[in-house]
Amino acid sequence: MKYIKKLNELFDNEELKAQFEIPYLKGEIPLDGESMIGRSDRLLASLVNACPYLAELGFRKSGNILSIGFSDTKSFNDKDKLFYYFNIELVEYSDDRYTLNVYAKCIGNGHTVYDESLIKRSMGFIEVCSQINRPVLNILIDFNNWLEKTIDVSHFSIKTKDVSVVNPKMN
Repeated sequence: MKYIKKLNELFDNEELKAQFEIPYLKGEIPLDGESMIGRSDRLLASLVNACPYLAELGFRKSGNILSIGFSDTKSFNDKDKLFYYFNIELVEYSDDRYTLNVYAKCIGNGHTVYDESLIKRSMGFIEVCSQINRPVLNILIDFNNWLEKTIDVSHFSIKTKDVSVVNPKMN
């Protein structure tokens, strides 16, 4: 019974459950409370737990920098191309302080056509989650809606800012 409760706590949305439930049940993911993403990525697991919408985005970790987001190129013909990206960059310092950099940018034929950013320095984890759950989410929604309207591309399911994205288990 102990493990069933733990399983339900790990997978609080259907997408995570579909991706990780079988490896968890097979024992490929440890039962000792370690993150389903791995020991070195506890920060990512904690962020997804506190900010569940992040599970929709890709991630990359390099040293003390965690990057979450998406990027792509859209070609219209041989000459006209757009490169766009949304990136949440979290830099972790040894004293449990973080710098949060957020970029939503689109470049077309050498010209910036969309550019929004947010930079916050020296924050604790709770403040990082607070920033990611509202101002960062708003930037992501605006950018994704702009992409959908401008070039008919979407990378994110949430379309309006009035949705609650906080994990109720965290409150």
